[in-house]
Amino acid sequence: MPAPLILEVAVAAPLMGLFDYLAPADDSVKLTPGLRVRVPFGRGTRVGLIVGLKETSDLPESRLRRADAVLDAEPLLPGDLQRLLRWASVYYQHPPGEVFAAAVPKALREGRDPDRQRKPKAPP
Repeated sequence: MPAPLILEVAVAAPLMGLFDYLAPADDSVKLTPGLRVRVPFGRGTRVGLIVGLKETSDLPESRLRRADAVLDAEPLLPGDLQRLLRWASVYYQHPPGEVFAAAVPKALREGRDPDRQRKPKAPP
């Protein structure tokens, strides 16, 4: 049996470090860094960004939680921008989740569909 794929996810939280999650059960999307994922975090769920893939974690597999869903078909951030954001997180000693969140528009940070169009407000 192959080792499960583990996602390194940047979650917008004031905590240093990345969080490990098991890949979602739905394997229809090819997982790559830069995709948004909905993950369980604390007592709720949050939208995070995959920043890496690996086969092992410092935590035992039984302690890892499974990501709920992949929200994108293709990465939001190109690889060179992801490397820059990781560097900025280390250089400025700022939580990586907050650094990555600052690079994504608010609607996407909240998990909304990027193709959704806003309806214009009715005139007064």
